[in-house]
Amino acid sequence: MVALDDAGLSATGVVTANVFASQFVNGSSLGNSNLSWSTWGWSPWFQEASTTHDGISAMQSGHITDLQESWLTTSAVGPGRLSFWWKASSEPGFDFLELYLDGILQEQVSGESGWIRKVYNIPFGTNTLGWRYAKDPDTLAGQDAGFLDEVKFDAGVWLELAAPPVRGNVQLLAHGIIGHNYALQGSTNLIDWSVVTSFTATNTATILIDSSTNQTRFYRLRDLSAGGLALDTPKIITGSVQLTFRSPAPITFAVQSSTNLTDWLTLGTLTNNTGIVSYVVPFSPSGRQFYRGKLVF
Repeated sequence: MVALDDAGLSATGVVTANVFASQFVNGSSLGNSNLSWSTWGWSPWFQEASTTHDGISAMQSGHITDLQESWLTTSAVGPGRLSFWWKASSEPGFDFLELYLDGILQEQVSGESGWIRKVYNIPFGTNTLGWRYAKDPDTLAGQDAGFLDEVKFDAGVWLELAAPPVRGNVQLLAHGIIGHNYALQGSTNLIDWSVVTSFTATNTATILIDSSTNQTRFYRLRDLSAGGLALDTPKIITGSVQLTFRSPAPITFAVQSSTNLTDWLTLGTLTNNTGIVSYVVPFSPSGRQFYRGKLVF
């Protein structure tokens, strides 16, 4: 290479560039054939059966020397949850097995770690996942490698208990798409559902609390985004029925009633500008009434 400065002086030197071609990896060795895998670096990852978590097979980082690295990569479309088992056998504190999400280091392990299970929430969109084993300038210890096994990715929106219930308080962890509006609904019989709370997902995990639980209760998430509309369980208040609707704002819909779920009568039209709006109709003791909101386009 020839370099030229502003004064016109030049210098010549030799520059060495390392170009690595990625190689396809069969995901069955990781217990996962749903993701597409590739490996690259100074030496590729490879399948082996002597150091595994599931007792069948695992992936081991390539045989590298000082200041070299070996990569195993894939991509996943979120939101979703990634879980895997990994193990390092290396110089502690210097040669690391690392996890990267979209190029950002998430965690690293070194030394004789033993098998460790990790779980990560994967955000919305297409995400690149990379496991790297990298060495410092000197010293070899253990098997001088990183190992990966039983990789699992579950896509979708879901709920889970954040902690065991305490004195009627239930703490839930909701995993949703950032920017989407959701209603957390609860039921004691899986038939009648009521809204516990509504929220907008600002990250991939949101803590929700239900403090009104004193019996077995079921929960579900309802996505209110993209025109979604939810109706709380109607409440009878002094001879009237209060209907509470939840939706993204602003949205316009017709409030309708029926006695047979076939013929619907429009009672009025509402525009929800705040995310929650109520509509009151007279209570009719003569027979069963059904209610719904129908979007107006």
